[in-house]
Formats: sequence, structure tokens, C-alpha cells
Amino acid sequence: MLENPELKERSFSYLKEETVLRRDENDQIRFRTRDID
Repeated sequence: MLENPELKERSFSYLKEETVLRRDENDQIRFRTRDID
């Protein structure tokens, strides 16, 4: 995602968490991590 500005969203899971990386309207990268049940 960092190397490819065309990619707007990326998600991955590890153990019991999921992280979603997104580009906002200013092309800044934001992330959200949440627990998976």
C-alpha cells in the first residue's frame, strides 16, 4: 500500500485482531484495528 498509491485499502488479520489500512480524501493512510471474536 505504501509503495502503490493506487491501492486505497488493505486489510490483514493476525491472531485475534484485524487491521484495515485506508487512504483518506487527502491520501493520508489511516488504520483501524479491531478484535475478532
